[in-house]
Amino acid sequence: MRESNALILIPNTEVPSDGRTPFVERANSIDEILFRLGISRAKLYMEIGNGRIVARKIGARTIILESDLRSYLASLPRVGE
Repeated sequence: MRESNALILIPNTEVPSDGRTPFVERANSIDEILFRLGISRAKLYMEIGNGRIVARKIGARTIILESDLRSYLASLPRVGE
C-alpha cells in the first residue's frame, strides 16, 4: 500500500528561550522524498537501512523529517572529493 501524500507537520516540543512560538517541522512522505531526490524506492530504503537517512514511523506511515533530510544531504560527498 502506498502512503498518502498529505502534508504532515510535526510540532517541536522545545519552547524557544526567547518566548517565540515553537517551530513546526515538515515531515516528508516516502513518495515526496523519492520525487525530491530523484532516486529509486530501493535506494531510499537502502540508505534508511544503512542508517544514513533517519526515518520515523507514525502508525503505518514512514516519514522523514526535513531536518533529517538536510543532515543526510549535507553528509554526502562533494563532487570531485
